[in-house]
Parts: sequence; structure tokens; C-alpha cells
Amino acid sequence: MSPQTPLQRSTIKEESQLVDFSSIIWYGANIDLLSSHLKERLTQLLKSYPEPDAATLRKMIASRQELTEEEVVVTNGPTAAFHLILRAFPKSRVLFPKPSLKALQHACELYDCPVSYLDYDQRVDDWNLEGVDICFLTTPNPPDGHILSHADMVRLFKKYPEVTFVVNQSYASFTTTNKFKPSHIKIYPNVMTIWSFSQPYGIPGLRIGYITATKVLAQALWRVYTPSVVTSEALEAAKYILIHPAQ
Repeated sequence: MSPQTPLQRSTIKEESQLVDFSSIIWYGANIDLLSSHLKERLTQLLKSYPEPDAATLRKMIASRQELTEEEVVVTNGPTAAFHLILRAFPKSRVLFPKPSLKALQHACELYDCPVSYLDYDQRVDDWNLEGVDICFLTTPNPPDGHILSHADMVRLFKKYPEVTFVVNQSYASFTTTNKFKPSHIKIYPNVMTIWSFSQPYGIPGLRIGYITATKVLAQALWRVYTPSVVTSEALEAAKYILIHPAQ
């Protein structure tokens, strides 16, 4: 094979791309049309305060997920959702399988929540949740890719009705199996779900997601919710995605 010329080597270097595998982001997302839309709207967005409770986006999500607006809480992504939930229920006795997300561990420390752990490799039927207030389940679980089956989760929800289960579905778009729908909170009132626009649509810089919960649980979140916490740009991006999902 003939040696490469300096021009060829330069072209290869310019076209190469570094991918950070420590971040759970879909690098194949094409956000050109979204970027163009935001550029057209940028001046107006910068001049406008964001809606205090993200009412327009909540209404759009609710209509698509067969929920009421009161059952949807928009956040700055999953990490902010962890903090909001534990701020609403401080000093709760928390349990989650390991390995787990560091952001969740940090949130528990911040809100003085004692944590106990179990292993994802342990049979779900052998899990002991006695005395637990909140159980966080991330499926798929980024550190190891573990996926809890829908049947396993349902058995837990029914076996421990006094436990509030927080099912983090931020990475559900990366699998076709065992997805837990936002509307399932109507069947299992002791469940909250966390969803993200950032990871599946390749827009981590905008930090936006949402929680679904029954009105009773959501009211506790609204009591400690910070108004206008999500930027106008992030809200606009999420609305655009819901209207143009195929793009």
C-alpha cells in the first residue's frame, strides 16, 4: 500500500471524531433541523422568561401519554429529578440496586437519606424492601446495562404497596424490551417515572426531562418545585421534538 501524502493524513485527522463512551448519549442523533429551528427562534427566546411551570410542554406530554397536566413535572433532566424527589421527601429511607448512578448517590447524601443497597444479580423475589420509603430503579441501568423485566417490577409494586418506586426510564429508548409507560402510574399509584429528552435525542447541553406521578405524589413535588427552572431554549427544543419526532 502506498504511503499517505501529507494532505491525505490531514484530511483523515480532520474527519476523525472522538467519542466519549462514559456518557450515555446517542452520538448518531442528527439535530440539524432542531438547531435551525432554535436559531430562528433564539432572539425571541432570549427575550422571554420561561414558563414558571412549563405548562405548555406539560400539556403536550400529558396529551400524548394519556395523563393529566398535574401528573407531569418538567425538570432539568434526570439528575434534577432525583434531587427534586428527595427534596420533597427528605430523610427518606432509600434503597437501590448497585452498581448505581453517582448522581443518585450524591442526591441521597445531600438530603440526608440513609441508603441501603442490593445486587441486580439477586433474584427480585428475594429482595427485601421492608422499612424502605423509596426504591430507585434505573432500567436499563447505565453502569452495567441491566434491564429489569416488566413482570419483575410489577411483582415488586404489588408486594410493597407502601414503598414509593421511582423508575428511571431515561435510557429506555436504547432498548426495545420491557419499557414501562408513563401512563402506568394510573395502574400502580406507588410509582413515579423519570424520562429524558437529553439522552435519546442527543441534546445533553439543554438538560430537560420530566417526571410522571399521581396527583398525590406530584403535589409533594410541586411544593418544593423551583419556578422557571428550565430554560426557554430547552422547553422550545422539547416541544419541537414532540411535534417532529421523525426528524
